[in-house]
Amino acid sequence: MTVKGLNHFLFSVSNLENSIEFYQNVFDAKLLAKGKITAYFDLNGMWLALNEEKDIPRNEISGMGIAFVTKELVLKQISEGELF
Repeated sequence: MTVKGLNHFLFSVSNLENSIEFYQNVFDAKLLAKGKITAYFDLNGMWLALNEEKDIPRNEISGMGIAFVTKELVLKQISEGELF
């Protein structure tokens, strides 16, 4: 079997509403669909899915992540609380 591309990225989040706000405000993600514990976005042509899982321990750095290429530098805005 040959992989021809990626369909979507899926992230577990502890708070769906806060995460939706984050992806919309920071990355200008377009919300495509929202359920009780899931949300789907168009992120500049990439599909991004969020799944709320409140009971996953989040007190350790797992080494898992994703990096986005952007034109804007938003890290300073996030760290200074300007976006939220």
